[in-house]
Amino acid sequence: MHMPELLYFGRGRNPSAQLHKHAFYQIEFCLSGQLFCRTEKSRFVLSAGEFWLIPPELPHQFLDNRNPYEYLSLKFSCNSALSEYHGHDPLSCYWLNSILRLIGNGKDFSAYSPEGKAVIENCLSGILHHLANGSADAHRDSPFIMAIREEVCKHGYKINVAELANFFRCTRSQLQYRFSKECSGSTNVKHFIESILISLAERHLKYSSMNLSEIAKEMNFPSIYVFSRFYKRKTGCSPRRRRREQL
Repeated sequence: MHMPELLYFGRGRNPSAQLHKHAFYQIEFCLSGQLFCRTEKSRFVLSAGEFWLIPPELPHQFLDNRNPYEYLSLKFSCNSALSEYHGHDPLSCYWLNSILRLIGNGKDFSAYSPEGKAVIENCLSGILHHLANGSADAHRDSPFIMAIREEVCKHGYKINVAELANFFRCTRSQLQYRFSKECSGSTNVKHFIESILISLAERHLKYSSMNLSEIAKEMNFPSIYVFSRFYKRKTGCSPRRRRREQL
């Protein structure tokens, strides 16, 4: 695989004007809030800590969801052919966070310098090698499990098992049966919902500039008290303390 060439990087808060495509690769890394994404054939949501690898010539658009959000956008050329990918892949996100730290701090050298450009290109190369080897795909969920994740991320604390069953037009027992067949590592829908909420909260606490009240509201908790109690019950640590640890 050839070393990618960085064309552009920047942080943004504005959606795309329309469905469009271009001749280079793009990575959109959601830093806070939610990014509502669209292609000609599908729609999905990126939550904080998730990213979308957009191949050349793929029509795409980011829709305005009327709520605050922020993203890191990277545009680059590469001679290799890679498929579209979206989700939260830990190793790829490690490289993206390395780029983010360089852009945010720049203590040793500027991200705009030749040295900074070389570091970003090396991080992009690590992401592309990882995705090309299929390591990320090995952890991808089925469309059914991905749909559950999307609904939980979209509705937050308001979602429950009964509402998910209604969304999939099945009974609770049918939902549970299908879930147990398709989800590895978990057999209980309620616990799965809670794990997604905790994961989403962790990403907001790490990446977002929102305060705890804003995070609780973003995730549809009725109050910061309910959010804090839920988070501490599941993790053993208060969200306030977790945020301090991230600083």
